[in-house]
Amino acid sequence: MRKIALAAPLAVALLSACSTISSIADTSPVFHSATSVETGVVNADEAAALISDYRRGKGLGPVTVDPTLMQIAKVHSDRMAAADTMSHVLPGEVSYDARLAAGGFVPSDASENVAAGQPNLASVLDAWRASPGHNANLLDPQATKIGIALSIASGSKYKYYWTLDLGTWRPNPPPGVAGMMPPGHVFVSPNGAIVSTP
Repeated sequence: MRKIALAAPLAVALLSACSTISSIADTSPVFHSATSVETGVVNADEAAALISDYRRGKGLGPVTVDPTLMQIAKVHSDRMAAADTMSHVLPGEVSYDARLAAGGFVPSDASENVAAGQPNLASVLDAWRASPGHNANLLDPQATKIGIALSIASGSKYKYYWTLDLGTWRPNPPPGVAGMMPPGHVFVSPNGAIVSTP
């Protein structure tokens, strides 16, 4: 039997404890499409479209894929897979906020869902929808951008490690924001400019 787990959602302003669930109460096919059920595959544009459709059904605006959040999510999923664990903060990390800053994302609003064990996009989105805290992140009215990643570690406890970061770029970040990044770090600013730290 493959284990399936979810970590409690993490919002920039609020940290929640982790929890594990083994069954999904609501399994209606809100997030199902031709490719969302392919094992071990994630298409960020499709994820954004499925999440946006779900949000529209609740009277909320859509989300779009953000390259900076994509990279932050990918690094975190890879680190969870390498550590064979699921957590918002892994050994050697300070906090979610610090991960966002190190990745170059300056949010006015941000949250994260992580999960492990779900073999495809449809199953992980369904699991997050069935969890009240994770669902609140999917339906965050402030969220406009997402980054989603899947890392696969054959032979590990869960095999599939997911990260979904949702957020909104902070308008007019303070001038010292680049100083929070490690030297030589390159990121995309909210207006699309490529910024490099000294």
